This record gives sequence, C-alpha cells and structure tokens, in this order.
Amino acid sequence: MSRDFHRGGFTGFFGPSWLSYPPSPMGRRETPRNRTLIPEWVVAKHVGQKIFACVALCSLATMVTALTLLAESPSGLWAELIDEQIEGRLKTASVAPNKLALDGAYLRRVTLDLVGRPPTLDELNAYESDSDDDKRQRVVEKLMLDPGFARYQASELDHLLMGDVNESLAEYLEEAIRLNKSWDTIFREIVLAKDSKEGNATAAYYRSRIGDLDKLTNSVSIAFFGVNVSCAQCHDHPLVFEWTQAHFFGMKSFFGRMYQNGKRFGERDYGLVKYKNPEGESFSAQPMFLTGTVIDQPPWWQPSAAEKKREREELEERKKDDLPPPEPVFSLREQLVRVALSPDQRHYFNQAIVNHTWDRFMGTGIVNPVDQMHPANTASHPELLNQLAASFAEHGYDLHALIKAVVLSDTYARSSLWVGDHETEPPAREYFAMAQVRPLTPLQYSAAMMLASAAPEKFQNKKGHPADDVARSGDFVAKRLEYPNDDFQIGVGEALFFSNSEEVQNRILRTSGDSIIDHLVKQSAEDQTVAIQTAFRITLCREVTKQEVELTHNYLSSRQDQLESAWKQIIWALLTSSEFRFNH
Repeated sequence: MSRDFHRGGFTGFFGPSWLSYPPSPMGRRETPRNRTLIPEWVVAKHVGQKIFACVALCSLATMVTALTLLAESPSGLWAELIDEQIEGRLKTASVAPNKLALDGAYLRRVTLDLVGRPPTLDELNAYESDSDDDKRQRVVEKLMLDPGFARYQASELDHLLMGDVNESLAEYLEEAIRLNKSWDTIFREIVLAKDSKEGNATAAYYRSRIGDLDKLTNSVSIAFFGVNVSCAQCHDHPLVFEWTQAHFFGMKSFFGRMYQNGKRFGERDYGLVKYKNPEGESFSAQPMFLTGTVIDQPPWWQPSAAEKKREREELEERKKDDLPPPEPVFSLREQLVRVALSPDQRHYFNQAIVNHTWDRFMGTGIVNPVDQMHPANTASHPELLNQLAASFAEHGYDLHALIKAVVLSDTYARSSLWVGDHETEPPAREYFAMAQVRPLTPLQYSAAMMLASAAPEKFQNKKGHPADDVARSGDFVAKRLEYPNDDFQIGVGEALFFSNSEEVQNRILRTSGDSIIDHLVKQSAEDQTVAIQTAFRITLCREVTKQEVELTHNYLSSRQDQLESAWKQIIWALLTSSEFRFNH
C-alpha cells in the first residue's frame, strides 16, 4: 500500500499520476545517547531498586543524573528503548531502516496524531526554519499543551471504548486527558461506574450495553485487556488452547449480577452465570480472570419468592423516582479491578494499552491484531512490549508520557517512502523500518479540510487557538465519515457526500475574503508561482515539484478568464487526493 500510495501520489483533478514524493534526507535525532552515564538498570528495574543500585554502584555524578531522570517524565528513556529494540531486530534481520521523514512530513504527521489537525502554514514555516537540535521535542510538548490534544486523544480513546455502540464518553475522556488521569484510574472509573448523579460521568459505558452482557464482557476484554474472548463463548477456542468457555463465562461472571431498572443500571449481591458446552452439559461459572485466577466470594444465597417480590417493589419505587438501584455489599466489578491491577496479574492490562497506543501511532501493533493478545499470536518485539508495559505501570500509567515517547522515537519519525529500488519489496510492517501510511480519521480529515480552506492570515497574530477553533468547525464533515478499519476503502457514501453536498461547496470551497481560494486569486495576480507554492504547502505541507508547478501554470493559463473557478478546482483536486486523505 505504501509503495502504491507514493507512486500514485496526487491524482485528483489533473488526471494522470504526476505527483512524485521528494526524497527524504538522512537525518538523526540529536538527543544524546549517554549509555555510559545511565546504565541499563536505570531503565529495567523497579524505581526503588534503581535508587538502591544507584547509591551502591555509581559515582556521585552518575547518581545525580540518574535520580534527575527518575524524577522527570520517562518519555526520553522510553523513546530510547523503542529505537534500541526496533533497530536491534532490523540489524539482526539485515534490514536497513528508512531515513527520517522531511520536516514537513514529520510535522504534519505528529500534528495530526496529537491534536487531530494538520499544521498551519505559519507553524510549518516556523518548524522548517528552526535549526535547533531539540525542535522535535519542543514541538511535541507544545502540541500536547494545545486544547486540541485532549479533545483528539479523547476521541481516539472513545472509539476504543465506545466504538461498537451509539454512546460516547468523549466529555469524560477529554477532561481525563486534560488532567492527565492515569490509565488505571480511567479503568477504575469506567468499570466501577455508578448510575447516580455523583458517579454518572462514565455510566454511558454500561447504559449502552446492559441489555447484552455477552457483548459487554467482550467489549471490556478487548478494550482493557487486548483479548477478544467471543470465540470461546459457544465452545473452547478452536485455535487458541488458552481460551476456553470457562474463560469467557468467568469474565462474564464479573458482570453477571448487573441488571437494568428503567433507565438505570445496578448490581445485585447474588446471582450465578450458567452455560452449556457443545455436548449440552451444564456448568456454573466462577468469576475467573483471563489468567485463570478464580475470585473467592463470601457466601450468598438465592432470595426467596417473598424477598424477590420486596426487591421488585423497591426497584419499582426507585424507577418512579428516577433513583439508582441500591449498591451491592460485595461487588464483583470491584473484584475484577482488583485482580486485573494486581502486580502478578496485570500484564494483560499493561500491555493492552501500550499495544493499542503503538498501533494507533505506528499503523500496526506490536501484537497484531490488537485484540488477539495470546501465546499463539506472538509479539513482533516481545521484549520491547514487556519492558515498555512494565515501565509504564511503574511510572503510574502516564498516558501523556507514553504518547510522547512514541512520537519522539526515530521509529515513529521515519519516512513512509520506501527507499529501495522498484524490484525490492518494502520490509514487512512488523519490522517498523518505515512509517506506515494510515487513513485519516473522520476528525482528522474534516479538520484538515477546514484548515486548508481558510486563508493563512486567519491564523496569524490571533489570540486563543484559532487553528483548533477552525478544526472544530469541521465536525459536520466528521459525522458523515466512517472510522477507518484495517481494510480501509473510501466508501461510496463519502464520495457522494463530497461530490454533492452543498455544505462542502459553501463552507470548504467558499470564495469569501477569509478563504484560501480568495487568497490564492489575489496572490497569483502578483506572483503565480508563489501562489502555487502556497497552495501545496497549505494542503500537503511540502514543497511543490517543478513538474507540479509547470502543470498548474499551464492549467491556470488556460483559465485566465475564470481564475477563481480554476483555483477552486485546483484546491478541490488537492483536498481529494490520496496524499491529503492519508497520514504518511
């Protein structure tokens, strides 16, 4: 896909493929790699062990430096770990990694990934003119302080958690990301959600699924543990011996006492999940985690008919008053949280979010598919996943630090244009020797269109965050697009929407004074070549090639009596090109 994408290039209005990608210069991140000063044990061991070993084994200078690193965000060490592990396997396999991407390509990629929009022309110019060695780190830190960061990361987590239902946790997640709540805290607040005024920020997670506990069980297993247990529901998994019916119904038992009461949900103190195997034999499930750990429960009993009647009457009164059901004395959901986060059981929880984050930013997971984490589906880089997940847990499940580490790694920053000859196939995706071409998400694509449709002066010398405001205005487009899957193809609905929508014509291809089209018409009257360069830099974040300049000049020359219409066609061709539609 990557090769075809780069060969095909921008094929919009002008017909044949004539856009060619510029070559990427060799470059390296200039962050020092002081392996002699910071020994391996600083990265590998528990924080307390690090401090002890540091005092016991190191000089004063080494100890001060190591303890300073421990007090800071672990992102730098994690980025080093990522590159070390990826490059180690590439070397073993005799695969040469791609060069780093051009500045414009990296800035577009990381801005889209962090805040859900492309950079403005001013941001692009500033980054490309910056000669400091640490500019990558500074731009990442700046983007993570942008209000668009919390909004877009929340949207991505909302898709992970709520993508299979018509509900949203976006408001809760945006606040959680803004406050940098730890991932284990988010897990607790969602799984232990209470349907009350005090605790309903995450109640939508259950309200949308309470009618189907089988679906709820699998959704929790996928989102938080990276395990799709649905294939073990009707029978033991035919290919993965570790997943049996006992695992599926053991996980279901953590939610088996939940019930719906009107618009509310609750959890009882009693109840047992039962199931049958393919031979028709009946079994009573015990609450069991994916590791096989069974939860001990206090004694409970099935209520009598009279007790059930009183319970129904009480619930009916609560329903009339719109009150939540009573809380259980012993909650199996609380037991799930306890066991899933216990030090000897939490590897599923730790690795799932690290793998999901990696997949989102790199285009494929260390374990792929991301919902198939089991011994039969080995990781491409098991040591990297183990170390990164363990350190992520030790450092308090800091999502900001994890994201920062990934986007600051050289692995993330590589060019997506394969440098081999035409007879040489690109390396397998699992090597991470080059960046993967990824379709834009609905929010990214809509934001990119809105920013590209605006004149560059709209973002200059303005208070607040004008780029984020313009990006938000594209939600009318995002709502019409499907979230891309692994087999992404542009659908008929998307093509028809962009071809026929009056909103697209009036808002994206507008010709008013604040539009890119009006800006280009005025600029081309002074210098047509500069206007062509502006059009390409705003839409594609790169320099225009000589061939593109010549073809665009020829087209504009043939439309001198209709320059506004001609520029509208050029912008539309750029916005609907494959190069614009993908992150690369």
